[in-house]
Amino acid sequence: MADIITNSDVKIAFKDQEVFGVAEDDTDEKQGVATEASGINSQINYIDLFANRAQRYSHSNNISVNQNGRVYETDKFKIPAIKNQLDYFLYGIFQSIVETANGANYQKTFTFPLRQPDFTSHEGKYFTVWLQQPVSDVSQKINDSIFSELDLICSAENDGILWIDGLSYLARNHTDLANPSGTVTYPDQDEFNYYDISKAQIDSTDLVLNGIKFTIRNNAKRLGIDSGKFKTYILPRYEVEAEIQILYDSTAQSLMAKAKNGSSITFEFQWGTVNTDGYLNISGNAKISQAVNIEHDQGGNYCTIRMLCVGEYGLTEPFQIVMINPTNRYWNYHYMIFKDRADCIWQDRTDNIFQDRSIYV
Repeated sequence: MADIITNSDVKIAFKDQEVFGVAEDDTDEKQGVATEASGINSQINYIDLFANRAQRYSHSNNISVNQNGRVYETDKFKIPAIKNQLDYFLYGIFQSIVETANGANYQKTFTFPLRQPDFTSHEGKYFTVWLQQPVSDVSQKINDSIFSELDLICSAENDGILWIDGLSYLARNHTDLANPSGTVTYPDQDEFNYYDISKAQIDSTDLVLNGIKFTIRNNAKRLGIDSGKFKTYILPRYEVEAEIQILYDSTAQSLMAKAKNGSSITFEFQWGTVNTDGYLNISGNAKISQAVNIEHDQGGNYCTIRMLCVGEYGLTEPFQIVMINPTNRYWNYHYMIFKDRADCIWQDRTDNIFQDRSIYV
């Protein structure tokens, strides 16, 4: 009998990719993503020329297939945001980080860069990703993968934890014939619980909170030509839309006035304690984009505040996430300019554009 395979048998796994344009090896150890299997479908250009060849049926020479210019993309999936994996996904969307030692732990600060990384010079964060089947030579694999959009969602009703939702990998290259054999490991399931939020504020005023949602986009698009494939990504515009549900009270009423006069507001949501393992802080500067949606009744209910994050160069960051975990990713100290795999140039950097490509001993 043929192998019977279900979603529960298939693994999604990824690995930091060392060189843009060069996939990681199938035998490498990988990190698993805790979700049901997501499709990584082949993308082809099917061309059926309307050309008369003096016959009354389709001619084989009129039909051709290629993959030129295709963008490969996984199906969207949803995973719990966990302490020792969330930083990968944030880096993959922000494409900018400052990582610093914080005692025995490491703080990662994500903001939007003023200049996007040049992926073809091995800047930024990109991955090799596998849809790993339990049988040989039929696994799907993509590389040069980044993210263009993700949602961070947390509420009392949504299993009471922080989720990464609406997530899909973009990629330049794809194969249906990979044979991954390296070990797939999953980080400990250290989630950020809704009931552990230690700070929820707008304009430094505490909120009676029901839920938050942040939609983060870099609007990645393909750019250039390289051997029939697009050459790299361009990230033309960073955007964050926020939805915050709070109790309709005096704070909500004051926000109604700020919505009408177009005043900027600040927000901050925090888990854990500053400078300690498990700390997560989401903050930003925004303007309310819609009239406050009042959905309250005599018993008291919640209203929805919808905002667009905005900033001013040199003055206010539109959106920032800071997190601390015990893992040094080496994402901020050096980078390597690869001429080829055997010949590289080292340069020191301390800005938030380049990530480390070094091996520390």
